[in-house]
Amino acid sequence: MPVAAISAVEALSPAIEWTRRLLFRPFRLGVWLRFAILGWLTGEVGGGGSPLNLPLRYFREIGARHLQAPPHFPFSLWPLFLLLAVVLVVLLLLLLYAGSVLRFALLEAVITGRVSLRAGFVRWRQPGLRLFVWRLVFSLLLFFLLVAVVGAAVFLAWATGAFKEPRAHIALLVLGGLLLFGMLFAIFVAGASIWVLTKDFVVPIMALEGIGPGAGWSRLLPMLRARPVSYLGYLGFKILLALGSGMLLGVVSFILILLLLVPAGIVALLGYLLLRGGGLLWNAATLTAVIVGGSILLAIFLILVAFAAVPIVVFFQCFVLQFFAGRFDRLAEWMYPSPSPPPAPA
Repeated sequence: MPVAAISAVEALSPAIEWTRRLLFRPFRLGVWLRFAILGWLTGEVGGGGSPLNLPLRYFREIGARHLQAPPHFPFSLWPLFLLLAVVLVVLLLLLLYAGSVLRFALLEAVITGRVSLRAGFVRWRQPGLRLFVWRLVFSLLLFFLLVAVVGAAVFLAWATGAFKEPRAHIALLVLGGLLLFGMLFAIFVAGASIWVLTKDFVVPIMALEGIGPGAGWSRLLPMLRARPVSYLGYLGFKILLALGSGMLLGVVSFILILLLLVPAGIVALLGYLLLRGGGLLWNAATLTAVIVGGSILLAIFLILVAFAAVPIVVFFQCFVLQFFAGRFDRLAEWMYPSPSPPPAPA
């Protein structure tokens, strides 16, 4: 059925109502948990970030003050660090691939109300692979562009002798630094905008047209040129919504950290008191215990944050759909299917 094109501000109210219907009418714990997993793997869950600095710094001070560290480890850690680096790169690529596939599953889940991780992964594996390759190439190009800009700026500063005699080139360094910051900021904004437009609008086109990201952008570009002000308003309004939701989630994350630190601090204090008499040293056993304990604590924190962020994840996907449905007829037909005609009388 045809749907009228609405502005980003007008899409706010129906997106909130769609979110309420999906998550609270009725409330289903299993649906929330699956949406939480989709939110984390697709990167839609934001974080507070900085609240971790205080407890980490606190524990570092305690460690430096009370733990008796040996002058060196009894075993070489370089092979372990190299192995961890390789595992980390492989893990990041796997997460990028999984997030690319499950982005289509998230789109389908919000539209249909049926959240199935396994079935969704199988169904959207092919378009997800195309999106994964596009994201990888796009990220590498953006990285090399940033490196080229910074490298060119450093080379020009070196060629003009600004590094040898900085006092004689203060104006050049200041103006050059401002210009470099402006260029880096422009690249960042352009890259972020391209990714937002891709995940919000190209992904639905790919899902419904059965095409790749390049062809999806070919379909989207005429829409952007036809209504540039509308899409710019969408990006601006979404930035405001993202800032507000990020601040809210940051407050929630900080509260969760404090709630987790209380029992974790009690356990750590008891363990320290029990081992204090025998002397607590940094060795393979204590290092493993700290890593395992920290990993468990981090996993609990991530699960709680993901669960708390479910309404935000679902709302933003609903917001995208409400805005884009009036500009892409096949999406509107998927969201609002026409009722089936009654069967003919026998």
